[in-house]
Amino acid sequence: MVEAYFDESGTGDESPFLCVAGYIFTKENAAALDSMWREMLNRYELPYFHMSECAHGVGIYKHLTRQQCIDAATEAIELIKRYASRGIAISLDKSAYPFIPKNGIWNSPYSFLCGQAFYGVRNWANETRFAGDASYFFESGAEDWAQAAKSIEKVMSETVPRNDFRFHTYSSIGKTEATPVQCADLLAWHWFTHNKRILRGETKARADFKSLIGLEIDPHHYDKEAIERWLIFLDVAKRQLAKNNGVHSSLELLSAVIRR
Repeated sequence: MVEAYFDESGTGDESPFLCVAGYIFTKENAAALDSMWREMLNRYELPYFHMSECAHGVGIYKHLTRQQCIDAATEAIELIKRYASRGIAISLDKSAYPFIPKNGIWNSPYSFLCGQAFYGVRNWANETRFAGDASYFFESGAEDWAQAAKSIEKVMSETVPRNDFRFHTYSSIGKTEATPVQCADLLAWHWFTHNKRILRGETKARADFKSLIGLEIDPHHYDKEAIERWLIFLDVAKRQLAKNNGVHSSLELLSAVIRR
C-alpha cells in the first residue's frame, strides 16, 4: 500500500496559473514521517506547517524569528527527502485551460490537475514495478473539489483506469489531520513560486527549492504551447492504441495513454 497526498496553490482569481502537487509515501514511511514531523512542529510551537506563512513569518509563525522560520522549513524539507518516495508537481496556465479537451470528465482546471496527479502516481508505479494499491488524499477546501470528486468517481468506476492508477480509495483531508498533506503544501507552494519567478523572467531557482528537488519530482507545467504539443502526442497515441489494442471506451483510452 502507498499513500499519495496532494495540495493546491494559486486558487485566487489574480493568479495566472493553478498548481496541484504532493508526494507518494509507503504506508510505513508515512507513519514514520508523521512522528518526526509532529516532533518538529512541537519544537517550533506550530499547530501545523504552512509554507506561505512560513516564508513571510506571519500567522502561526509570527512568534518565530526569521532564522527560526528558515530552520523550520529546512527541517521540513529534509524530512520529506528522507521519507517520501517521489514528488509530483503539476501546474496549468489558467488562460490555456480552454484548449484542453474535457471529454466530459475533467471539467475544471482543478479537476484536470487532480487527474494529472493520478497519472503521476501511475508513472511512478510503472517505473518501480509497484503492484500494490494506492490511496489518494487531497487537501480539503479546494473550490472545485465537488467537480473533481465527480470526475474521480466517473473515471474509477471503470476497471482499466482503476487498475492502471492502482486505485484503492480517495478522500479529501484537512491539513491538521495528516502531516503528509503539509508536505504537499510545501511542494505546491514551491512549485507555484518557481513558476511565478519564471514568469517574471527570473532564471535562478531559490536555494530551498533546489534542496527540495533533491528528491526526484515528476514536474509538468501546461501553458498553451505545452498543451498543443500534448494534444499532438495524444492524437498519435490514441490512433495507435485504437488500431493495435482494440480499446473501446474513452476512459480506457484516456487511461492507456502515457502522459507526456
